[in-house]
Amino acid sequence: MIHRPRLAAVLFVALFIGGCTGAPGDDAASSDEPRVLATRPMDIAAFNAVLDKACSDGEDWAEDPIRIALRFAEPVNAPHVRVLRDDGSGEMPSTSKVTLVQQGFLDDSVSGSWIQVRLRRMDCGWHLVDAQRAVRCRRAEDPDIFQAGPCP
Repeated sequence: MIHRPRLAAVLFVALFIGGCTGAPGDDAASSDEPRVLATRPMDIAAFNAVLDKACSDGEDWAEDPIRIALRFAEPVNAPHVRVLRDDGSGEMPSTSKVTLVQQGFLDDSVSGSWIQVRLRRMDCGWHLVDAQRAVRCRRAEDPDIFQAGPCP
């Protein structure tokens, strides 16, 4: 027969250890965001000039962060593509982050790419404030991580 104090201690330890391991789905591998080790910046100045012209010409795509990111990134024909959008708060957010993940490239060294653009709402539409790129290397030490590149 187990004494109540001993039972309480056993239950406390079991619950404590169980709580330390986290709930299912809490690990980084189950996140919507892929694992990115390092990135490299992309030039945004020329594209912002294109955005200015598109906005002044009244082109619809210049008002949509996802369409802007797709136009900027110029995605290749990858069999697996994910687009993640994260806006700032409020009805008319002043910031947006769009991440484009492409995987399954038929290349012997690069198996995918990760591009993330950060945008800020301006008087006439959106402007890129930052853009970063990473690649997924097929022959890397950990082929599941996106890195700044180049691939071996």
